[in-house]
Amino acid sequence: VERNLIKRRIREAYRLNSLGLKRIIQEKNSCLTIAFIYTSSKILPYQNIEKIVINQISNLENKIKRGEGQI
Repeated sequence: VERNLIKRRIREAYRLNSLGLKRIIQEKNSCLTIAFIYTSSKILPYQNIEKIVINQISNLENKIKRGEGQI
């Protein structure tokens, strides 16, 4: 139950905040596979998970814009 709760929170945070990343990947005519690995022993509230996901999406966007090959 806890594992599914965490997966749902991560998926929802990604779904709501990934539009910019998807647009950049499409503009670059590229593809990207992403995996989020949750390592905390505590179940964080959705707001905290969303902040972390947004931060990671932003990092990916910046690396793609700079043209870094391996991310």
